[in-house]
Amino acid sequence: MVGVPHSLAAGALLVASVTGFAAASRPATAEARRLAGASCAVATAFLAGVVATVTAQVVSWEEAFQPVDSPVGATVEFSSGVGLGFWMLVAAVVLALPTAFLALSPGRVDKAGPVSNAGR
Repeated sequence: MVGVPHSLAAGALLVASVTGFAAASRPATAEARRLAGASCAVATAFLAGVVATVTAQVVSWEEAFQPVDSPVGATVEFSSGVGLGFWMLVAAVVLALPTAFLALSPGRVDKAGPVSNAGR
């Protein structure tokens, strides 16, 4: 049920990375840089929404799937917890948030001009 939003978030992040690499080149236009920043922000927002949904599901599942007493007296072992995949999603959002901010911020302009190593 969560696979489709994950796939859409992955596709949006792929578009953001491609536009980001295109905007990182020297001859890139200001429009290309704005497109890269906007696609990164949209992908980050979508991924954050997916992670919020998964978090709600994890909390719901942990409360809903508790063991019940067996009528015949058998004991049922039950163990639940948050797996590595969930923490990887959280880490992806934590890394994507400052990346989106940096992608949307204006680039630093060096007033001294290009640095040349020709004299060394």
